[in-house]
Amino acid sequence: GLEQGNCTIKMNLNHSRSGTMRFELHNLRLSNFSGPTGPFQIRTFTPSGVLIDQDLTVPGQTLRTAALTHAEVRALDGHAGTSSRLVVEFVPHNPLPLDCKIALALPPGFRVRTNSSVAVALGNAGANASYTRAEYDMDAALDGRLEITVHSERLVTLSRVGALTAANPGVRVALFVDQVRNP
Repeated sequence: GLEQGNCTIKMNLNHSRSGTMRFELHNLRLSNFSGPTGPFQIRTFTPSGVLIDQDLTVPGQTLRTAALTHAEVRALDGHAGTSSRLVVEFVPHNPLPLDCKIALALPPGFRVRTNSSVAVALGNAGANASYTRAEYDMDAALDGRLEITVHSERLVTLSRVGALTAANPGVRVALFVDQVRNP
């Protein structure tokens, strides 16, 4: 059998033929993040656990990024030319690592002020345009705090700092970005 953590996979074969063996494992969770997996390993053992053959360098693969769902960015004050607070919401397909960064590029006409220093994680319960203090204190998908870096008038990155857990996949991530001027 193959053991990984608390999982054991066993195959019982009722014959002793030589040749190629092919099988599929379904519903496995690979790496939590996109990028190269690194090599896989295959080993064969006798019923008593004696190693028969092995290949510890089976080529890995590169896992692709997945699309965000339910992505939305909106100004809480929708009047032209005003400074407003943006609400940024999305649901990630994969977990967000402890040290992830979220890049936000705004369309032409919007301007982020260089002193925009407020990025607050909201609770993961859906809400309308009215966000109250109680709503964004409820079960935020991102623990720790967020730091904002303004790269230009239209490009910012938000970095997780002091996070203790990866943000779960399929859970709404929502946050505020302050001091954004509408076109």
